[in-house]
Amino acid sequence: MSIHGKPPPDTECMCSFEEINESNFVEYQTAPSETWHPAKFSEPIVREMLETSFQRYLDDVEKAARDCAAAVRRLVSKESFACNADRL
Repeated sequence: MSIHGKPPPDTECMCSFEEINESNFVEYQTAPSETWHPAKFSEPIVREMLETSFQRYLDDVEKAARDCAAAVRRLVSKESFACNADRL
């Protein structure tokens, strides 16, 4: 069974520099241990990040995957292979 903790003393949010206390304390759980860890950000910042930054992160990953797939297709195309084969 995982156990929740309390905010470490003298902890500040790494974004807003506000004091982290029991009213704005956030924890996250890792797998497979299911251990809870104190977040280094206050609850309002975590909420904002979840609402905005996570979708931006997913969009960036999707764009990178498309760009990477296009680059791989160019690398394995016949023209690219022929040019590289001439160098061997």
